[in-house]
Amino acid sequence: MKYISRFSSRFSVIAAAGLALAACAPLPTRQTLPPAPQQAKPAPPPAVPNVVVRPIQMPEIRDQPLQESAPEVIAPREPAPALRPASPAVVALMNRARLQADTGEMDQAAASLERALRIEPQNASLWLELAQIKLHQGNPSQAEQMALRAVRFAADDRTEREAWGIVALARQSQGDAAGAAEARRKAGQ
Repeated sequence: MKYISRFSSRFSVIAAAGLALAACAPLPTRQTLPPAPQQAKPAPPPAVPNVVVRPIQMPEIRDQPLQESAPEVIAPREPAPALRPASPAVVALMNRARLQADTGEMDQAAASLERALRIEPQNASLWLELAQIKLHQGNPSQAEQMALRAVRFAADDRTEREAWGIVALARQSQGDAAGAAEARRKAGQ
């Protein structure tokens, strides 16, 4: 009992002190907000430079002829890498690279394509475009290596021929006339 009365007396003292302090506080006043700023007229849209947008060419999908005697168990086939639709990130990076290349920003275009290749390393179209940029930058050795990767991952004849054409140009710029002739032969030129 003694404990409860001591607790209640302490509580009463603390509560009384709190009320006394609260009574000394100033009453809240109504604040006035500063006037709203005048809305300025929207700025005209920035001038857009002449930008050429090229549509992405998707490879053609061809049906394969059926075999006369089908095996008993048919395993599901993984489509060739170039025939799979590119991811939205790769499409965006490829479009950005094309715009950068069109405006002469070759280093940035190469960086955009390299980022896309980290997402889809077996995309022949990406390797082909990067090879073209490397050739334009004056790096025929790198252009040849990129074009050979495009050949390796090409799912259609057109992509493979384009890649061999770049290999021929790269070898020619390196002074390898025989290698360029061989690549032109493979490109069908």
